[in-house]
Amino acid sequence: MTEQSEAQNARQYLRELFAKAGKPDGKYRTDEEQFDYLSGDGAQRFKRKALGLCGFRSIKSLDEVAELLTETGIVSSVEEGKQTVPKIVKANNLHSHAIERRSLCTYLGFEEVKNESGDVKYRITAWTAD
Repeated sequence: MTEQSEAQNARQYLRELFAKAGKPDGKYRTDEEQFDYLSGDGAQRFKRKALGLCGFRSIKSLDEVAELLTETGIVSSVEEGKQTVPKIVKANNLHSHAIERRSLCTYLGFEEVKNESGDVKYRITAWTAD
């Protein structure tokens, strides 16, 4: 598998994951447009839950991120969320950004971070395109 196809697969995985949290708005769209809308809406809903309305960065424990994934409907249980978080981080590393909301040009990223003791947490970052 080439590096480009791995990045494409990572992007598709993230889009499918966040589309689970998206809510339809009743507008007429092609299937691809609807999928884009749902994945962007799901990412925006997750962002609001994780970072608030104007937040752009937060560091959370595995349990906290798993709970956020569950609350937004991306996964069905906290245990599933705990298994999903490392996959999101890996997919984010393969793709230049986790997920975008085209209408807002907002991007959402995930990174694993450690302190000097080696304790692992997860940084969630939102930013806008220039």
